[in-house]
Amino acid sequence: MNRIFIDLDGTLIDNSFRQCLLLCNFIKLKNKKIEYKKTWSLKRNGYNNQEILANFGISNANDLNIFKIYWKNNIESSFYLDFDFLFDGTVSFLKKINRNYKLYLLSGRSNKFNAISQIDKLKISYYFTDIFFVEPSKIIEQKRFYLKNYKPKFYIGDTEFDFISSSNLTRFLAVSTGQRNINFLKKKCIKNIFQNLDQIIKSKTIII
Repeated sequence: MNRIFIDLDGTLIDNSFRQCLLLCNFIKLKNKKIEYKKTWSLKRNGYNNQEILANFGISNANDLNIFKIYWKNNIESSFYLDFDFLFDGTVSFLKKINRNYKLYLLSGRSNKFNAISQIDKLKISYYFTDIFFVEPSKIIEQKRFYLKNYKPKFYIGDTEFDFISSSNLTRFLAVSTGQRNINFLKKKCIKNIFQNLDQIIKSKTIII
């Protein structure tokens, strides 16, 4: 049976509020005006956290170092993870492709215990033959390790890092529901871009 590897954040679950809330809480600490929509728009256009903070007038080296620690200590905490939710159609998608493929979850997370707890709470762990988490700081090289060894037919993700990870190893299918919008993904020369998971099924790219 063929394998499909799937990313988690931005692909199966909407983590936009978690990321923006954490960023905006830090911006608020620095007495800057909070703009949630602008924060997520910048993220979807390819801005990293440091560049987003700079857009809100936070560029001091000391402040950025404090933020890195603040982000690392909170982004995968149970409190913030509880703001994530499944995209509409995630469960339906997993049910459909699970019939003819072995599914593997491959995503960047440091706190594996909290990640597994979240997946169990969202009731999607059942659909996966195995679950792999890699360090966000080494996301490309570690994802490539799994893709090279397991040789899946597809890898489904939402960022340019997922695309690079799968390059020359498997066919990458991008969804534009996550951290990157469709225009940004196109600029990265990604060809197979879908508005959501259901569109992948409707396109018959994956035969169910």
